[in-house]
Amino acid sequence: MLRIEESESEYVDDFADACEIGELVRGDVYEGKWGIAFYVARWFSERRSEIELLVVSAPGAPHGSYCSLAFRYGADKLQLVEPAGIWIDWSPTALPISLREANSFHIGARDRALDIAAFILEADNAIREYAKK
Repeated sequence: MLRIEESESEYVDDFADACEIGELVRGDVYEGKWGIAFYVARWFSERRSEIELLVVSAPGAPHGSYCSLAFRYGADKLQLVEPAGIWIDWSPTALPISLREANSFHIGARDRALDIAAFILEADNAIREYAKK
């Protein structure tokens, strides 16, 4: 069973790519006692922007790498996007998976990240409240 721990939400006005106040949310996703991913999301309430969500999956093997997949959520649709399509870059920490790679070489990672992203949209209180509006 998935659960979120250490979820935080704050208003931020110093994004490098925007000069407006946005909401930034982050948290850790656990399955049982194991941390399987963490996430960072942002949106701008005033203009009713889409939610940009980065899911960083923990390695499945001891010597594996963290990998990240980027999503946008709006109009009741969760869409996988290119990592460069959202504001945050975790490439120093996690291997970004492109759309082409996600739909060919890394289908399992894509499917798992989609499940985690859908869970986050429902389970993170701040994201869920914004998505309802």
